Amino acid sequence: MSTMLQDGSVLYRYPDDIADVTLDGVSVLNLLVEEICVHPDGYGYVLVQKELGQSGKPVKEWVDGQTRNHQLWGRVEVTL
Repeated sequence: MSTMLQDGSVLYRYPDDIADVTLDGVSVLNLLVEEICVHPDGYGYVLVQKELGQSGKPVKEWVDGQTRNHQLWGRVEVTL
């Protein structure tokens, strides 16, 4: 379920049912997306657990079980 923010941005959070997410035209769904924010102008950020180019490697976990997150900025398109 997406959330509309006061500035007109749309916020998606895991476990929203999203078919695909592209950042600057490249799909980033395989990077384990946690959160997506799309501003009215089409730009925004995608919060993922894996780094770009590291999609085949396991997610790095800290001692307390938390995962490291990476915020990627650019033109975001969400397909539901």
